Order: sequence, then structure tokens, then C-alpha cells
Amino acid sequence: MAATTLNKKSHPMSDQKARGETRGLPLCAALLLLGAGPVIALELDDIRVTKQGRAYLTQVTFDIPPPSDRVKAVLTDYEHPHRLTPDFTKREVIRRHSGIRVRTQVHACVLFFCKDLTLTQDVTLSADAIVADTVPEHSDFRSGYVSWVVTSNKSGGAHIRYESVMEPNFSVPPVIGRFFVRNRLRQQVLATARNLERESAVEMVPTR
Repeated sequence: MAATTLNKKSHPMSDQKARGETRGLPLCAALLLLGAGPVIALELDDIRVTKQGRAYLTQVTFDIPPPSDRVKAVLTDYEHPHRLTPDFTKREVIRRHSGIRVRTQVHACVLFFCKDLTLTQDVTLSADAIVADTVPEHSDFRSGYVSWVVTSNKSGGAHIRYESVMEPNFSVPPVIGRFFVRNRLRQQVLATARNLERESAVEMVPTR
């Protein structure tokens, strides 16, 4: 993806729509893609994947029944990365003093192109938000961030706003093109939303 330096001061959750954005799947199509089961309770209000120079911006907003504290517990469960996505092959906290630093090993595929990647992020936690800023010198990405804003909705469940920007420090074969990369990002976010709902519901079951 001319090099683009993304200023993390602009996040989390910028509200302006970028030019050339790609609208996500309608709710019915999203449900078909995700399959039956607990996803029936999932409401995808909006999903966008936008190319910005060499970087990709992904945004989605949705509600799930589990309460916000359970959702945040799953999002910060660094010892079990598969709870969110099987693309995460390993995740570990490599620093806790003076801020949390997490290193994630990712196996990413788009069509026939697969690559093992390292993503190192500095994580900032607040009452309603989890923001992870990419550490470029220890990552296969030039810049980027991931933001989860998790609040309670009127039904007692969680209202979730997700935003990520990733600028890879590697080349994608031209034959793949933006369309397939955007589709892959969209599918990944939808699958992660489903897993988050399922795993947050499991968190609600008391252990005996």
C-alpha cells in the first residue's frame, strides 16, 4: 500500500467519511456469511473499508447481548488469541511496566497470497476504550492502530465501535487488487464480531 504516515491523534473512531469508501454488506448478507447461531442477535449498523494511500481503514459498529465488562475481558485476554480470530497464531504481553506492549503473530491470507506477520502494539486502556498503537520498528507494518470503544446499550448489552488502520510494510501481488483485500478485511471483521459475541457469552457462565 506512497507511504502514508497516520497520526494517531485522529483516533479513536473518526466520524468523517473518507472518499472512495466501500460500504459493507447489508445485514441479511452479513448473517448469511457468518452463519446461524448466536449471530442472530448481532446487529451490524455499518461497516466500511477504505483505502487511504498505502493504508486500509476498517470501521464497524454493532450491538451484542453480553454486557460491556465481559466484552472487554475477552478483548484483553491476550493468553487466548484464538478467541477472537484463528489468524492470531500467538499473542503475548512483552511489557507491562510503563504501559502494556503486546506482540501478535498473524497468519494472513488473501486468495493464494499468505504471509506470517508480526504486529507489536502499545495498548492503552480506559473506562470505555481499548486502543492499540502499532510499534513500526517491531512490526511488519509502517503504522496503524486498532480501537475498540465498548459501552453499555439500553438493553444491558454492549454497543461496540471498532476502527483499525493498518499500513503494511510489505507488498501485495498486484493481481490480488484492492477489491480482494477489502473483501478479506470485511470478512475478518465480521468473523471477529461473531467470535466476540460467542466468547463474551461464555464469559457470562459462572465457573463452579
